[in-house]
Amino acid sequence: MTTSIKLMPEQLNRPTQYGYQRSVVANWCELIPGDTVLLLGPLAGERHRGTIDAISADGTVMWLLLENAGGRKLFHHVDGYQTLVDPVRTGRGDQ
Repeated sequence: MTTSIKLMPEQLNRPTQYGYQRSVVANWCELIPGDTVLLLGPLAGERHRGTIDAISADGTVMWLLLENAGGRKLFHHVDGYQTLVDPVRTGRGDQ
């Protein structure tokens, strides 16, 4: 069962720390360890931000290192998280 969560414009359009828009990722297989993501949960106000530590080969589960020393937490794709990924800073002219 896939739940569709509508993002408010300020959630999607709020710039990242580098000033770029986040991308919405529906398939967790597209993510790699080291990506910085924002997970918006199915419950109102549920937000988890951090760096991907590990992800299953089939993209069904993800271990996230939460920001602000929040620890490491396991997330399941079927729980209906909307996933936003920060763009990768390449260091070649990205400011």
